[in-house]
Amino acid sequence: MAIDHERDLGLAREFWQNPFSIHSPALAALMRELRREDPANRHFLLLVDPGRKWMLARTDSHSATGFSFYEDKLFDSPEEAEWEIFRLRWKRITGRELPLSFERGANQ
Repeated sequence: MAIDHERDLGLAREFWQNPFSIHSPALAALMRELRREDPANRHFLLLVDPGRKWMLARTDSHSATGFSFYEDKLFDSPEEAEWEIFRLRWKRITGRELPLSFERGANQ
């Protein structure tokens, strides 16, 4: 599945609205495409304070530890953290930025 920023923006909104729900078939297909990252450069979330804080990290074959940690990218909710990962993957594939959030109730 090729991801198209304009066409698939509604799917991004669907994920943003409920990242932990059972996704529609179209969103599930999009998620599979987004998750096809190079394992040597894959973003993931590190739980730094159980139930309270998540940090963005990624595998990094050039780092001595094999990981890079983004201490300036801390999240107070798993939904917020998952959205950031989604946005990074989206940009990697489409070259376009997604908004930090969508307006609730809008269709775009």
